[in-house]
Amino acid sequence: MAVRPLGYRHQRSTGGRTFLRLEFTDNTGERFDWIVRDVRLLDAGPGEIALPVGPEAPLLYAAVGLTHPNHRFPGRFRGCHPLVVGLHPADGSPLLPNETSLEGTAGAPGTA
Repeated sequence: MAVRPLGYRHQRSTGGRTFLRLEFTDNTGERFDWIVRDVRLLDAGPGEIALPVGPEAPLLYAAVGLTHPNHRFPGRFRGCHPLVVGLHPADGSPLLPNETSLEGTAGAPGTA
């Protein structure tokens, strides 16, 4: 799904783990605040993510997944909770400083 990032933050869970949350809007303008489980971003510190945010930020493609049902906190997904399992800049630019740009590689052999 195409998303426009509004902000992100590192947050500590009640179990003591740190995780990343992304606040974004979709193409309808609806606002979301979901946990990000993209393996490239899990260990990145707050200053390491090159992710422009705000209403004019470039579009990202978000791969979305659902957790197993947790009926203690029911919601619009029948007890499952959505999370972002992958973030991909629409223009192919890197999310982290040590990544190389993917611009121009779509359809090239060996690329997804």
